Parts: sequence; structure tokens; C-alpha cells
Amino acid sequence: SQYLYIAKTGKSAKNITWSMARKYNNAYKLGWVANIADQCFYQPNGARLIITGADDPQLVDTFHGGKNRAVFLDEAPFWQHIDIEQFCEEVITPTLADEKGVLRMMSRPGYRRAGFFWECAHGKHPEWNVRKWSWEDNPHVRDNVRAFLAARIAANPEIVATAAFRR
Repeated sequence: SQYLYIAKTGKSAKNITWSMARKYNNAYKLGWVANIADQCFYQPNGARLIITGADDPQLVDTFHGGKNRAVFLDEAPFWQHIDIEQFCEEVITPTLADEKGVLRMMSRPGYRRAGFFWECAHGKHPEWNVRKWSWEDNPHVRDNVRAFLAARIAANPEIVATAAFRR
């Protein structure tokens, strides 16, 4: 089986997942073997996790014809070089058929209220399941984020009116 994790760039993919995957591999003795050159983790059962970025327009061509158990597209509304809808429909979805795989898009809100990710997140594509949560739903960060935001608001009460703050 093959699993893909694709972030906005190759560098961001590595920064987001590489150390976390190594941490869990060691903590839970998963037996994954890391291959830094290929940016893959090989699992004892023969499966592999490929960690890559969407900053290369040629990426689209590298995933045709594969078989994937799961594909994770991170920070999808911020991808600049790949048409997300076309990539999902024409490239990734066909690779999920043999393994009855799943495709997950995940992100914080984008800068614009437009695009395929925004449309999916707002029910414009009913074939996509939508699950939403915020930092308030995460007990591991909730208290720290509340304190951080309270300090920012105390320092500049007008910040709550900015688009960046509302996102």
C-alpha cells in the first residue's frame, strides 16, 4: 500500500511531517525505515508513506497510475502551481480505486473565499464529506492559544477586525 502526504511545498511537507513521523515511529516502535533521499517512510508490512510538496508543476505527472490507500493534501488553498480540482479528479481519485482509498484535504482557511477547497468546505461539492474544528476543539492547545490571543487583543484591541485575525 502507498500513502501520500502532499503539502504546499516540499520544504513545508518535510518541516510539518518529518520530525513528527520520526517521533511517533520511535515512541511507538512502529518499525518504519526512513529514507531521507526519497522522503519516504517504509513500513514493515511493505507499505510506504511518501512526503512531498505541490510546488513542482510536474508533480501531477508523477502520480498517474499508482495505487494509493490514502492521500492527504495539506494547506490545499495555498497551493500555487497545481489546480487542486483537476489534481483530485484526474490524477488522485483514479489511484484510490484499487485500494478503496480515501482522499483528505485539510487546511486553515485560505486568503480568499473562492477556489475548490473553499467550495468543498462550504458544501458546494456534496460528494465531499466536511469536518470542521478549530483550536478551541483541541484540548492540547486550547489554553495556550486562548492566552496568546488574549495577549494580542490586549496589546491591540483593533486586531479583531482584521481578516488575518478572523481566519
